[in-house]
Amino acid sequence: MQCQHCGKSIKDGSIFCPSCGIKIEKESVVIDKTEEKTIIESEKQTEGFDSNYSDNPVVAPIDSEASVSDTIENKNNKNKHKKPKNTKKRKVLLFLGLSLTALCAIAAGVLFLIQKINTTPVGTSGLNNIEIGQEYDDAVSFFENGNYEKAIDLLNTIPKEYIWYSKIQTTKQEIVEAYINNI
Repeated sequence: MQCQHCGKSIKDGSIFCPSCGIKIEKESVVIDKTEEKTIIESEKQTEGFDSNYSDNPVVAPIDSEASVSDTIENKNNKNKHKKPKNTKKRKVLLFLGLSLTALCAIAAGVLFLIQKINTTPVGTSGLNNIEIGQEYDDAVSFFENGNYEKAIDLLNTIPKEYIWYSKIQTTKQEIVEAYINNI
C-alpha cells in the first residue's frame, strides 16, 4: 500500500503514514448488485451463508484484513438488528395489557375488601353485615305479616355501630307506630 500524500510505501492497515504523518484514508469500492449476488451465491454453496441482500449497491472499504464478502455479511447482520417497524403498535398493545392487568388487580382488591367488610362482625353483637341485612329483611317480612312484636325484637338486635343504623331506627319507628295504631 502507498501513501496518497507522499507516495512512500506503508504497511497495509496503517492509520498514519510513518514518513509524512498524514492520516491514511481508505479507498472505497462500489460493488454493483450483480457482483454482490455472485459473491453471495458462491458463499452460499461453500459455507452455507444465509443472506438477505438488498438491491442497493454496497460500499466496501478496501482493507487487507476484510474481504468484500465479509463486508456484505456485516451489512446483512446490521439489518437483522434493526428495530421492528411497528413499535407504536407494540407500545399501544403493551400499554393496554398493563392497564388491563392493573384493572384486574384493583377489582380483585375491591372484591376482597367487600368480602372482608361483609364478614367482619359489627360491634359486640357478633353479627356481620350479611347477617344484619338478613335480620332486617326478616323484620320487614314479619311486619308485613302483622307480627309487629317479632319485627321489633329483630330490629333491636342490630348494633348501633351498623352503618345503616339510622335506616333501621326509621323502620323500627314505623313498625312501632303501626303497632300502636292496630292495638
